[in-house]
Amino acid sequence: TGSYDLCELARQLLAAAVYDPDLQDIVAPAQYWRDPLNHTEFINRSKFLSDLNNMKEEKNPEYKRIISSLENFVMIKWDDDATIIPRESSHFGFYKEGQDVEVVDFKDTDQYKEDWLGLRTLDESGRLHVHNLPGGHMNMMYDWFTETILRPLFVKNGTVH
Repeated sequence: TGSYDLCELARQLLAAAVYDPDLQDIVAPAQYWRDPLNHTEFINRSKFLSDLNNMKEEKNPEYKRIISSLENFVMIKWDDDATIIPRESSHFGFYKEGQDVEVVDFKDTDQYKEDWLGLRTLDESGRLHVHNLPGGHMNMMYDWFTETILRPLFVKNGTVH
């Protein structure tokens, strides 16, 4: 369809320029772009996301130490999210390398299995909380959030921690 073709053209244009260092410095979405069709370019030239997610060849042990020391880590994915693509990346999942159709669950990624960020450590100790909600991006149901996230995880003896 016409909208798909337009989106594909925009994706190709973005992929061609997104790893330019000057563009990454001034266009915030460029810092979050992860090209599913060119993993090597992403790892080598992304200034922000590949480093922050500890995906570069040389891992930063401090990132893992900080994340794995958290008391709780909450990940929320909205089932109809059209802002975060693929929506599974809200849970650290992503496309299978080299294509943009099949998505790999975060527990099946090297990042999780080799525990680059401490997500597996958090999961195995019961401190990783993975949730799916209906609706689009940030369609927060505040009663659900209060009852499922805030009260059980962050309020102790009537005090927020």
